[in-house]
Amino acid sequence: MVKKRYIAFLTAMIMSLSMSGCSTMNNHNGQSTGSTNTVPSITTPDVTFVDDVTEPAHTDPIENTDVVGTEHDGSNEEVTEPASEHTTKPTDSVQPTQPDDPEPTNPTSPTESTSPQPTNPKPTDPPAPTNPPHAHSYKATVVAPTCTNKGYTEYKCSCGDSYKDNYKNALGHNWTKGNTVAATCSAGGYTEYKCSRCGASEKRNQTNALGHDYKVTSNGTATCTSGGYVEKKCTRCGDTQRTQTAALGHDYQEAGFTQATCTAPFTVNYKCSRCGATSQETVGEALGHSWVHHDAETHWLHGVECYCGAVFWTYEELCAHQDAYLFTDEQNAHAGYRNYDEEIIDKPAYRQCSRCGLIEYY
Repeated sequence: MVKKRYIAFLTAMIMSLSMSGCSTMNNHNGQSTGSTNTVPSITTPDVTFVDDVTEPAHTDPIENTDVVGTEHDGSNEEVTEPASEHTTKPTDSVQPTQPDDPEPTNPTSPTESTSPQPTNPKPTDPPAPTNPPHAHSYKATVVAPTCTNKGYTEYKCSCGDSYKDNYKNALGHNWTKGNTVAATCSAGGYTEYKCSRCGASEKRNQTNALGHDYKVTSNGTATCTSGGYVEKKCTRCGDTQRTQTAALGHDYQEAGFTQATCTAPFTVNYKCSRCGATSQETVGEALGHSWVHHDAETHWLHGVECYCGAVFWTYEELCAHQDAYLFTDEQNAHAGYRNYDEEIIDKPAYRQCSRCGLIEYY
């Protein structure tokens, strides 16, 4: 919009300058050569700026036309966009430097050029090369919806940028009825449903397990020392169950007592009422022996002893012995005798318990 205003303004100025130039030449022809040149006044025609003109869209870069070169004493001037309409009168001593008063040498018609072209442009450096902006090139991938996930189209560029659109709702499962499983003693029953699209399955109409229906089939009676058992069997599935019972243990009842003795304490006797097993319980300590001392019982024997050492209980036996050695070399050895007394022990000494009668010999 600013550029259009600027172009319209320049067009009006060029037309005004063209008209004023023609008028000045006519004045010079009618005056003498010695007369003083006067600068005629330049009236700027009225220019109307239209603000509501829509600038067309461009796909290619637009050439920068903000700076326009004008011919003035062989130098270039930078022309900026005017802020508003105004009229400027040129003078003899001051050259116009504002964009309001350009003085082109060769004006052109508005249809041929949008701005005056300089006759001697100032050389400038070439513009620095710039990298062109990246243009995305997206590759589309269509992801179909499933029973549980939405579908969509994914667009992905080679630079890594991506986005998704064209979302489709999830299809949802298409359930079909399958087998019906009856409940058993240990497992519940159910009806199986399966999706015809994705193969997912679920159980519906679930029922609890029936539980076992046990009946007693045999018993093992427990005793005092060993346990018993109870065996059951399920009437539906045939499962068996054996339950062990603990041993009964003895049922002892008192069955008399035994007095204490020298070697045993007082004892209480018990007997099991079921199996007849016996048991004893001691009370206190044994009494111990009550000893009574008894001396040995002896008697004396009186005899004779030959000098040879032989003992005889009667003299007759001694004489018969000695006569046997008469008139022999051993006669003198058997010629005499002496009395001999010997105590014979009939019963040795001992001790005897006065309670139990036990005898111990010394």
